[in-house]
Amino acid sequence: MRFFKTVQNLFGSDKNFFDKEATIKEYFDLVPEQDRKEVSSYEELYEEALKVVEKQDFEENVQEQGDYFHILTGNESTIAVLIGILAFAVSREVDEHGTDLEKAIDRVLPKGYDTNNPFDVKEGLGHRIFGHDPALFGLKNIPADMPIKVKIEDGKRSVIKIGEFLGVGTDGKVSMWDLIWKFYGNNDNKISGVVNCLKHTIVHFAKDLLTPAGLPLPLTTLFEKYKYYENLNAHGIMYKNSLMQKLDNMGIKMKASDFAAFFLIETFLAIYCKANNMDVSSKRDMKLIAMGTCISMQMAVIALSKELHIGKKGTPKMTAGGKLNPILSLAFLKLTFQEMNSVYKARKDVNRNYDKIGKEVATE
Repeated sequence: MRFFKTVQNLFGSDKNFFDKEATIKEYFDLVPEQDRKEVSSYEELYEEALKVVEKQDFEENVQEQGDYFHILTGNESTIAVLIGILAFAVSREVDEHGTDLEKAIDRVLPKGYDTNNPFDVKEGLGHRIFGHDPALFGLKNIPADMPIKVKIEDGKRSVIKIGEFLGVGTDGKVSMWDLIWKFYGNNDNKISGVVNCLKHTIVHFAKDLLTPAGLPLPLTTLFEKYKYYENLNAHGIMYKNSLMQKLDNMGIKMKASDFAAFFLIETFLAIYCKANNMDVSSKRDMKLIAMGTCISMQMAVIALSKELHIGKKGTPKMTAGGKLNPILSLAFLKLTFQEMNSVYKARKDVNRNYDKIGKEVATE
């Protein structure tokens, strides 16, 4: 695309307008401000400019300038849309067969590797409100008097306050990492203990990502509150009416399907753009189209599910493929800002180059 087309794409497409702008600009370059006649309209300014300079042809003035953007062809746009549709289909399949994939992970691990772990010590609805925030392992925000259910003697699970289980008392607060270390750590070999803790954590989270409940968005549990219950003489945290429940009802959570859709788009477009020698801007445009397509289809499934649920009791069941994809959404926003920034820089280049052209014309 030639320079003048770039400008017209950024500012408009009326050639007559750009010719007028070029004429007025040359008039401004030649006539000092104090010597210009006062006018009351744009057309009057243009007529005044014609008295001093010849009518300028914007296209002719900038014909030797280079390209700024590659406009996606119809085929490229279609391919981007198809990749977005494929990403949605893959994410739906991952959601649909999540349980099978979770069992497959268990089959390749040692027997009992992920049973009786610290992440499942809170019983009841929405147990993932406790300790499942991927970003807050080290934060000591769990009241030490919170009851948990763990195996203590004879392999039976018993209720005990978390501070008593850790041997630190029931005052103050503890972190999820403290509990993980109690299960999998090694005080005699810290490095080995850390590695073992991380391995178990990664496995558990990977399996949780495959379940319908998924994992909470990082940092969201900062907004959850532990409540003191006098009848229990202990603190607890409830899923009902929590922020996590509200986000779950809106389909906002992390799941394996989110990552599957993201990596499919990234991989397919990386291969396609490299094979066709496409520049960074073009690749970004195709990503925006593909990601936007996938996100739109996922949101459409949520809307359809809610529409079909009208008149029925309870919350609509989770539908495979129907959720807000936080991974794609964040990537989409990042690309959008990058695109806006590239347009801003291009506009600056347009102004700078045209100023240069105007000065060259004025000296001829």
